[in-house]
Amino acid sequence: MAERSIAQQRLARAEFDSYVRTTAASGGTGPVDDLARLSDLRGSGVITDAEFETMKARVVGGGTPAS
Repeated sequence: MAERSIAQQRLARAEFDSYVRTTAASGGTGPVDDLARLSDLRGSGVITDAEFETMKARVVGGGTPAS
């Protein structure tokens, strides 16, 4: 069971890293598109709520989320 969890975490991290690379490389999309993609990743379980909030804060220009 732990091996499956590790494999899922690796896959989620790889997908998240791919998203970050794609987003950083895409100059034509706006923040609304970025937020929609982040929401999709969160909804599918690829990123956690905390990761979503961190990335959302970066997209809207707030830096890091308030704690």
